[in-house]
Amino acid sequence: MIEEVLRCLDPRPGETFLDATVGYGGHAEQIAARLGPEGRLIGIDLDTEAILATRQAAENWPCRTEFEHAGYDEMPDVLDRLGIGKVDGLLADLGVSSPQLDRPERGFSFQGDGPLDMRMDPEGYPTAAEWLAAAEEREIRRALWEFGEEKRAAAIAKALVRERRKRPIDTTGDLTRIVLSCFPDRDRAGRVHPATRTYQALRIVVNHELERLERLLSFLPDRLGPGGRVVILAYHSLEDRLVKRAFQEWSGKSDPVLSRIPIRGEIPGRAIILTPKALRPSPAEVARNPRSRSARLRAAKRTSLA
Repeated sequence: MIEEVLRCLDPRPGETFLDATVGYGGHAEQIAARLGPEGRLIGIDLDTEAILATRQAAENWPCRTEFEHAGYDEMPDVLDRLGIGKVDGLLADLGVSSPQLDRPERGFSFQGDGPLDMRMDPEGYPTAAEWLAAAEEREIRRALWEFGEEKRAAAIAKALVRERRKRPIDTTGDLTRIVLSCFPDRDRAGRVHPATRTYQALRIVVNHELERLERLLSFLPDRLGPGGRVVILAYHSLEDRLVKRAFQEWSGKSDPVLSRIPIRGEIPGRAIILTPKALRPSPAEVARNPRSRSARLRAAKRTSLA
């Protein structure tokens, strides 16, 4: 959704932007082109391989660039180290990148067989295999239900525990085979692969994705300058719900019963929601890139300092 991202972020010459999930630089390169020689782009990511590749590519970008190995929940520390108080724009693309999905050794996809890893940061966190080996059945069931919204969570959790008693669940092939065994043949031919929700749940657990997103949303308004724009791309309802509620709080339209984000400072009424409803990819983009079909884009604009 590059066109929608650029329209909402509206990068201008000389501004300072943070790409909080820079990945392989697809969005960042387009932002950099609009910031120009006087602009500054900071890119952070948990994936060390992606950071290395993007740092090399950025040598030809027109603006000043800096890259750090960090998660988006570490944004304040990164900005403080660089001597930056506030930024003019921030992008957080919360999805798994195509290079991560396409490489079986990263363990993110059921499309190929590889180690059951799923770590965004190859240097941190237990792998998915290690988590599955140690978690109790009720933990696995709860994770599948809460983070994957998987209706067969109980059956899958029971099957995983039963199978790990026989031998370790070390590969994506092992995991996919066990999950499929919990589905009747008639339910295996749908548009969504039966293992999709299980993979989503394990990835969220391994990478602490929702906790990290909550931390980002809690301090993000304080690091946006007046008029600063933020765009967040979410790929499932759990992420999107957190973003929607946070934006509502910033704009003074929050529901205190539904809210979960502990916003720091007096934020309500000091942001404008730029997307009353989440933007979705066009049919043409989905046809070009089927992986974009679940994307939800929300944007907001800071109106004053805290």
